[in-house]
Amino acid sequence: MRSFRRYCDTMFNRYRLGVILDRIDQIEVRTDAERQAVHLLRRVSTIALRANGYLLFVGD
Repeated sequence: MRSFRRYCDTMFNRYRLGVILDRIDQIEVRTDAERQAVHLLRRVSTIALRANGYLLFVGD
């Protein structure tokens, strides 16, 4: 997950979304908030793959 930039926009293409989904279960979650964040990341990554293959995070 080093691809995320705190104050910059970050876009994931189809390939990177596939990598995220392949590795998402390896993320160690310690809190409910982290569990919800991982669940949301899995969900939006899956939706983005079905829709157009891109997921954009705006870092503003």
